[in-house]
Amino acid sequence: MKKILTALYILLFISIAVFCFYKAYEIKDEQTKIKEEQTELIDIAEIPEKVEDIEEKKEVINFQDLININSDFIGWIKIEDTNINYPIVQGTNNTYYLKHSFYKEYSNAGSIYMDATANSNFSSKNTFIYGHYTSDGSMFGQIGKYMKQDFYDKHKEIYIYTSEQNYKLEVFSVHVDKASSKSYQMNFTTDESYKDYIDLMKSYSVIKSDIEIDYTEDRIVTLYSCSHERGHAKDDRYFVHAKLIEI
Repeated sequence: MKKILTALYILLFISIAVFCFYKAYEIKDEQTKIKEEQTELIDIAEIPEKVEDIEEKKEVINFQDLININSDFIGWIKIEDTNINYPIVQGTNNTYYLKHSFYKEYSNAGSIYMDATANSNFSSKNTFIYGHYTSDGSMFGQIGKYMKQDFYDKHKEIYIYTSEQNYKLEVFSVHVDKASSKSYQMNFTTDESYKDYIDLMKSYSVIKSDIEIDYTEDRIVTLYSCSHERGHAKDDRYFVHAKLIEI
């Protein structure tokens, strides 16, 4: 009986080891594919290496070839000194691109995507852009860098390119909050409610910023991702708020 139990334990151990090895291989294989796809899309889009090039001309990237690949493509986001250099898509709901790549193939890393209810031309008061927080740093896996003042001081600007207009985003607030909190708000009935929201986000911020917001004229963009700051709480999210400036 002992020999049978021992054999069963050995078999169980081997099965677990094989399964773990397979999952590790599967994850590594997907991470490699994500990186290869990103490199391919950067080449297709012809993304400028230097952000200074963005302000020199209107048409910065090759939009048509990207639209031919995915008609949901609406723009490109780039943050210097991070892996965040991706196309932005917008689906008909906020679930599809959680698990689908730009090529519309199943992917645990998903895509960078705009909220389905937002205006794709960034005319909404607060446009939310989502991305997974990943262990390998892909998608929004490096968004947490903004929690450090020294990183923020050197990377206050985020760039977004669209076919109609290019934008510079000036980050003014960074913090972690619950997914169902007051931080997660896109629509405002009055300028006063919009002002109250921005003031609240500034009060939550872990970084110091001198960016001023005109509550009647300015629009903002919020980058949103899962957070691992407080013990990997499932409902914690990063909120990176930035003022939208046309360039």
